[in-house]
Amino acid sequence: MHPHRGFDILTYILDGSDGFRHKDSLGGEKTYRGGSAQWMRTGAGAQHEEFWETSDERRTSIELFQIWVNLPASQKFDPPSIRYLGAAHGAPWHEEVVDGTRIRTVLDENIVAAASDGDGATPNRRPRAEVLHAWIPAGGSWTPRVGADSSCSLYCREGQVSVPGPAGMVTVKAGESCGFASGADAIAVANAARGESDVLLLVGERLREPVAMGGPIVMNYDWEIDEAYRELQAGTFLKRRKS
Repeated sequence: MHPHRGFDILTYILDGSDGFRHKDSLGGEKTYRGGSAQWMRTGAGAQHEEFWETSDERRTSIELFQIWVNLPASQKFDPPSIRYLGAAHGAPWHEEVVDGTRIRTVLDENIVAAASDGDGATPNRRPRAEVLHAWIPAGGSWTPRVGADSSCSLYCREGQVSVPGPAGMVTVKAGESCGFASGADAIAVANAARGESDVLLLVGERLREPVAMGGPIVMNYDWEIDEAYRELQAGTFLKRRKS
């Protein structure tokens, strides 16, 4: 078990043939597999443990993305809550094909609202983020709308893509990521590989607040990090609520 406070966590399982086991201080315990995700609002404080199930009798293929999404100061002490996403959990991902590019919406406020597992998040406090997974065919392109004032970054999982940079097109290869300046309503992503490329696009609201991070705690100021660790030592971390 380890603690978290002050942000949201999206755990997106691409492949986990034996499953990914989770247990938390909210009383939840679940094994979820490829084609699923977990959205967890750590809020005022939660503890969890997680690990892959494996077998000595066979090889296990495992892959996931785990994405931390900062919360504004006004939501850092929300009650913690958990949702499981994907068709197996009542919150199927929306997928569409546009000009040959398959686009999956992994996270947005509608998906989280539809999921029923775990404790409920309060209304009007849904994720201020969107996560899109796109498979772009050879010779294809993708132009997602992101909002001119959003915080936006892209990760290339396989293949390579070209995106506009300050001095011309920039190539982003598999295993690399890039960020985008604000000001554009859409981003042009072109496949620069011979075969299919797939990318993960992260879009969020710009908070314009200070950020302080201490291990698994993400707050606004260093004194809040120190306070969280004092509460952990005193055994009061999970009892903390918005003051």
